[in-house]
Amino acid sequence: MPEFPWEPHLHPDERPFARRADRIPAEAFRPPEGAWREERLTVPFLRLDALLRSLLRLSRTEAADRIRLGTVQVNWAPAEDADREVAEGDVLSVRGWGRFKILGIEEQSRRGRIVVRVGRTW
Repeated sequence: MPEFPWEPHLHPDERPFARRADRIPAEAFRPPEGAWREERLTVPFLRLDALLRSLLRLSRTEAADRIRLGTVQVNWAPAEDADREVAEGDVLSVRGWGRFKILGIEEQSRRGRIVVRVGRTW
């Protein structure tokens, strides 16, 4: 082995840093099904800004600002409207906060709020 492994006259297989990586399928980048840490939230209605308010403990105005700035994605597409309805199975990504999945929408609480089961990844 030569003194300097980055010398250009070496064959690519002989350079330790230049080995080709195996291709990784896109499914490997998504968290496995059991990787969601589940929690239950109550929201007054199933709007995106109301759900983000409960998830991130922000005001609805701050949640709407994040949506308007483009830091929120729903099902891997940029969210455009704060009043968009969310549904079971939707995946929310918030830049700087993580990824969330709506695992289930349950019955209303005694006070009339909707109980939502949400999975959180870290």
